[in-house]
Amino acid sequence: MRLPATLSCILAAGVISGCGFYSVIYGNVHGPVAVTSQTGPATKEGHGCAKSILGLFAFGNASIDAAKQAAGITSVVSVDFQSLNVLGIYSTFCTVVRGN
Repeated sequence: MRLPATLSCILAAGVISGCGFYSVIYGNVHGPVAVTSQTGPATKEGHGCAKSILGLFAFGNASIDAAKQAAGITSVVSVDFQSLNVLGIYSTFCTVVRGN
């Protein structure tokens, strides 16, 4: 029967190529995206997050705008990201905005 083989290929492709999949078993990655020319320390930090279950269902808002609104930021100092993956079953991707 070809259906199990086809489903296995689809699942394997999703595990190795899906958003948020930096590791097949477990991944917790943080990294920089951008820094602005704003001076002085950032006093606020906002997060905009999207979640995925099995690479099939995704929900949330990981935009810079959502992160700014969450913390009431009007002047952006830096933008970073955080990504978490557990066995390809559950993953999150968050945009982290720091500013004032």
